Amino acid sequence: MADSDHPSPVTPPQSTNVAAVAATVNSTPLSRKFAGSNQFNTDPVPRTHRFFDFATEMAGKFVGPIDAKTFLDKFLGKDALRQGTGMPSSPWRKEDVRKAFQAVPVDQTEAVMYEPLEEAITKCIDSSRFTYVDAHATLDVDKLDNAPDSSPDGILYDNERCVDRTAKSQSSYSDSLLEVKTHKVNSPFNDSDPAAFVDVQQDGVKLRGQLISYAVAQFAHQFRTHLFMVLVRGKTARFIRWDHAGAILSKEFEYAKKPYLADFYSRYTHATPAARGIDNTVEIIPFDTDEAARARSALQDKGFIPKTAKTAPIFKFHIWDDLNNSKWDDDNEDEDEEDEETQESPLSKVYYGSTPFFNAIHSITGRATRVFKVWEPESDTFVLLKDSWRVNSTSIKPEGKVYTRLHAKRVRNIPTCLGTGDVNPSSSFHRTLTQLYDDSLCSHIHYRFILKEICFGNITNFKDTKELITVLRDTLIAHDHALRNSSILHRDVSIGNILIFEDDSGKRKGLLNDWELCKTLRTPLEAERTGTWQFISTALLQAMVGCHEPRDDFESFFHVLGWTALKFTKHGLGDGSLHHLLHNTYNEAFFDGGRISGGLGKRGTMASRRLSRAGFVPSAFCDIIVDFEDTCASRYVPTPDPDDVRELSRHIENATVEEVKLLLMGNSIWMLHTKQGRLNSAAWMIERCDQALESSDWPEDALLRLEHSLPKNLYATGFKRPNHVSAQELEQTSRNEGSRPYSKPKRSRTTRKS
Repeated sequence: MADSDHPSPVTPPQSTNVAAVAATVNSTPLSRKFAGSNQFNTDPVPRTHRFFDFATEMAGKFVGPIDAKTFLDKFLGKDALRQGTGMPSSPWRKEDVRKAFQAVPVDQTEAVMYEPLEEAITKCIDSSRFTYVDAHATLDVDKLDNAPDSSPDGILYDNERCVDRTAKSQSSYSDSLLEVKTHKVNSPFNDSDPAAFVDVQQDGVKLRGQLISYAVAQFAHQFRTHLFMVLVRGKTARFIRWDHAGAILSKEFEYAKKPYLADFYSRYTHATPAARGIDNTVEIIPFDTDEAARARSALQDKGFIPKTAKTAPIFKFHIWDDLNNSKWDDDNEDEDEEDEETQESPLSKVYYGSTPFFNAIHSITGRATRVFKVWEPESDTFVLLKDSWRVNSTSIKPEGKVYTRLHAKRVRNIPTCLGTGDVNPSSSFHRTLTQLYDDSLCSHIHYRFILKEICFGNITNFKDTKELITVLRDTLIAHDHALRNSSILHRDVSIGNILIFEDDSGKRKGLLNDWELCKTLRTPLEAERTGTWQFISTALLQAMVGCHEPRDDFESFFHVLGWTALKFTKHGLGDGSLHHLLHNTYNEAFFDGGRISGGLGKRGTMASRRLSRAGFVPSAFCDIIVDFEDTCASRYVPTPDPDDVRELSRHIENATVEEVKLLLMGNSIWMLHTKQGRLNSAAWMIERCDQALESSDWPEDALLRLEHSLPKNLYATGFKRPNHVSAQELEQTSRNEGSRPYSKPKRSRTTRKS
């Protein structure tokens, strides 16, 4: 189905009986992805560019092609079939099936292909369990925010999972998808040249992005480990298997001459849910059961589900609490985690929840983090459940291990981990497979853990400017303790990871969350860029090769403060100037030397002290922004000559008159040396926050949080292709970035090449 840039005159209503997951976004390293930048992007990307964006961010993540028969035998072979059933007889043996596929008019338009394909495919499926639907004329009722209005052309539904098919296209329930194009459309993949397998022509890039958008919607709205898709192009077809490491593709084949397409639908509809990609460690509890009623009542009483949400879905989660996975064992850092699957599976616990209040699935690859507020019936407690696909690397610890380590070292102001473990360790489906076909890709393992503290929001939910500084101070303390007590560097300081927690007494404090990208400074620092785009340091955004240092995180704290202050506190900027400043400072991204770069806007803003001149109030709040900006800007000024610094230091030490000492300390060289030295630890920032909080200059009329309205569509931003840059050039540039050692590390590093 062709994508639409404009809403349908009558958009189908959202299904009320959904196993759906509303999608927001989160952070990412290495590249500027929707999952990492969209939540904090003040310039929504026009829908017309979404397909191209999807294709760009997945450059280098498609592997293949492998033979179609090999694909079927590997992923839908005997081991994939339902227990007690043998390999189904090939439908191709039946003459009416062969004739049905041969009757598809491949030399005409897409419109005349839909119905014949539906008839042929229906002859191949287990119709007692599945239904194939021609959905080309409908829009997905569960589409992602800011994604193109579109729908796959054909959708296979499990009759038991999707009872109501009033809406033909529902990402919440769809199983396998099919997209139809004529032979006139360029293939997004080139089987004849493995070195140039991914086509970079405009049509190919756009079609690849369209396929990705369908897969993203399925992952975001369902609980899945992987999914299957079919691309029909005229007389040929190919299979695609998606997981959170990338996509594996078969070679194109002529479906009217070969049995593979018929066999795919036969095997798929006889396969187990797990083999089809359904995550069977999450159960959708039937609405009218006592179990659902108890869970819904508990969640509503706690405020996790609105009282009016009578049809909100109830999920039962199984959590594996693996004690071995919560220990920090430096002696075993060289162990290959691929061998963990042979260990005995730990016991699981049960939790109930509804739709997540945080969903980071806006990209195929990566951690795919979702967070749920859940109820544990055995102890009648309410906690947070974090579901993600952790990086399988010896250099990146599972987050549960990190929390155990930090608490053992008495690190303050971090969440408390109550349980952690890989999901169903005895099952291979909870590990990605795509990296097995391309060892430059990153392996991911499905992972869940439980956090005690249920925070009501991130730092942008502060009640007044004094609390904003308090929350920032609290998380700086957490960062400082982790660095000094455990030699652990966070590496993803962002708005989404600075949370506000309120205890039973009503006292509020900041918690530094999301330690899954942290690294210990005991291991050699490597060239990599991690973080959330808007808050990554200027140095990392601009460096062709650079290591993430503590001062990069300290600068990120300032960018969090600046972005939050601009959007949610009182200042003297008009809406247009505000939008311009936010755009140029935090959203800037461009291709340079084969990689995505930025930071020029951040550097320029700091150099011109633009935030210092924004007119923030009260003065105690304004002064801390001035000092933070001044200090962070000093990093990008040439370091003073060490001999000059030593000479000044000697004179200051020997000065006997206080006025002379102060005069020497006011020397520009000494002042620059002092500012640059502040970024060696968090101590100065913490002390400066304490000074501000002790100030009496916090008038009531300038305290309260407010939200500035921003003009919409002032810029067409994101990954919009400049007029003078071809689709081929931009796609190739992104692929080149992926092939550089800087951004595509070895598997042992696995910096979420997501």
